[in-house]
Amino acid sequence: MTMRRSLEDYDRRLVVFDTNVVEARYLEPLLRGQDCRDLARLRDPAAGYSPAIFIKSYYEICQHAKHGTKKLRWCSAEYGYPGGLDVGRRILSKAGLSAENLYWWFSMAEEWRGLDWREHEAELTRLAAPSVRRKVVQECSARREFASWKFSLSAFCERIWAALQSEFTVLTPHDVYGFQGEHLDEVFQLEQDLAERRIVPSEDFEIVTAALAVRASALVTIDKALLTQAGMSIDLNWKTAFVHPDHLMDALDSGFAVRWSAVQASPPAS
Repeated sequence: MTMRRSLEDYDRRLVVFDTNVVEARYLEPLLRGQDCRDLARLRDPAAGYSPAIFIKSYYEICQHAKHGTKKLRWCSAEYGYPGGLDVGRRILSKAGLSAENLYWWFSMAEEWRGLDWREHEAELTRLAAPSVRRKVVQECSARREFASWKFSLSAFCERIWAALQSEFTVLTPHDVYGFQGEHLDEVFQLEQDLAERRIVPSEDFEIVTAALAVRASALVTIDKALLTQAGMSIDLNWKTAFVHPDHLMDALDSGFAVRWSAVQASPPAS
């Protein structure tokens, strides 16, 4: 990874996508193995941009996968999604076990990888007293089912990671903050400015900092507060355009020349 000494050294050809856009527009086709025309247009040599996400977006997507939501179309068995934590709770409930075991078993399941369950069950049956043998076997069966679900969920998250890496430049904190004292000071000054003099929703503070720190050409989001409050209040010396995805191609055609406009920051009128 290249270390940069100044914010001025960053590649201005990055287009950073917010988590909400990735989940709503791109993740489902990527899991299907389909091409995303918007991303292809950005990468076209004639345009020369690189679609990017901040690593936190991947972490947020993993959390959404764990908790599950019907609002996100990619949370579907069609794409290998095994279900969120509610599945784990149902497995525990079937075995008559407390839901509080969910978090402990979620951790312990990693210790059960590679376990020969038949051999394990036979050993437990041999050691258990007759009065509790049935309960012990039932719990072993529940652990086996729970582990299978947990491993499938982890594999699904890994598949998401592979899909995102194939289409986006993934920005880590190292890319944003770097390793050099001079650069860290610049980013700290940026954060102070955003905190003290601008209006940036607290939940979006990191992605706004990241997009500005890497001198992204654009930040693409469907978050209304981010598009309006942050987009309008940030110092005009920052050239990162705030763009609603429905206007991404128009903004691309202009070379992201407009940092903010009411049209560019709003969905098309229905």
